[in-house]
Amino acid sequence: MNNRTRGAWTVAMAFLFLAGGGCTDTLVQPKSTISEGNVFADVGSYKKFLAKIYAGLAAGRSGTAGHRSDRLP
Repeated sequence: MNNRTRGAWTVAMAFLFLAGGGCTDTLVQPKSTISEGNVFADVGSYKKFLAKIYAGLAAGRSGTAGHRSDRLP
C-alpha cells in the first residue's frame, strides 16, 4: 500500500469518526413551525411554491450547465 492510498484511508476514517460523533442525540425533535397542515394555509403560499419550482427549473440550464459542445450537431 503506497503513501497516497494510506493517506486517503486515513482521511476517510477520520471523517467517518467525526461524522459519527456528530450524531449522538437522535431523539431530539425538529424545532420548525412548518408542517404539512399549515404550509398551504395561505393562498399566496401556492404562488411562492410554484415560483420557487419555476426558478429552479429556469436556473438549472443557464450558461453552459448541462451542455457539452462536442455533442452538439
